[in-house]
Amino acid sequence: MTRIFTLFLALIATTNCFAQIPNGSFENWDSVGSYVVPQQWDNLNAYTTSTSTYTCMKGVPGMADSFYLKLVSKDIPGHATQPGIAVSGVLDTITLSAKSGFAYNQRPQQLQGDWQYMAWGNDQGYISVLLSKWNIVANKRDTIAMTKYDLPSMVMTWAPFGITLNYMNSANPDTCIIVLSASGHAAVNQSYLYVDNLAFGDSATSIKETPTAIKLNVYPNPASENLHISYSLPNLVELKIGLFDITGRIVKQDIIPATNAKTEYDLNLNGIAKGIYILKLDDGSTTAIRKICVE
Repeated sequence: MTRIFTLFLALIATTNCFAQIPNGSFENWDSVGSYVVPQQWDNLNAYTTSTSTYTCMKGVPGMADSFYLKLVSKDIPGHATQPGIAVSGVLDTITLSAKSGFAYNQRPQQLQGDWQYMAWGNDQGYISVLLSKWNIVANKRDTIAMTKYDLPSMVMTWAPFGITLNYMNSANPDTCIIVLSASGHAAVNQSYLYVDNLAFGDSATSIKETPTAIKLNVYPNPASENLHISYSLPNLVELKIGLFDITGRIVKQDIIPATNAKTEYDLNLNGIAKGIYILKLDDGSTTAIRKICVE
């Protein structure tokens, strides 16, 4: 099992425990005839199987473990283009809305994970989260928190993300629904969204870090003008350096060729807005991630 470490802002350690998102790492899949589905995530595969076309697939390898969730919108013979969509519960295949979710009673601040995505044309996908609670007096569901995050631009390589939940009620929820969609209002063929390591976190300051063969040190942190990066690699290979904001949008990047044996890099932060960022080094087989504060 992959170990997960938590980074803490300003060296202040806080620990909050949240109920896990069912199969949030997308390691567990069921075979259903000629296709597979992620356990506890509903999708359109049963609806489109008569055409041998599937919009929800098992991606290999995962960001940290064996698999990831691969959602791809596709043209379906005899039907309209169907979105790559998955719901943590039950999906209404007619309205493409969630009918139910999973039991959950915590108040997290963010949905976090790793993603890649790309839209064809203006077909921007989205991720939505709804926390609700049954009101026995009013005989209806109260919304505790919700967010619908439209995917901006595109992210073509694995990157961490954190989507903040908007709270409208002080009560604890009893149900959570998560919708992951590669398409927006009108699906376009081949728009895609890949997701892995999905989990709830307490704030933007708790970004997951996975063990890696890349040895990485950064300073100063917080930084204001320049960030010094020192690293070592197990092999002399091409190294990609990227700085991402907490939505996963890349704000700065560079590539150090395999022929360059340098082990240090200075990242100029001029023009970078104050805030929390994710520094990612990728040598093609493993990654190293650090949380950076720009002040």
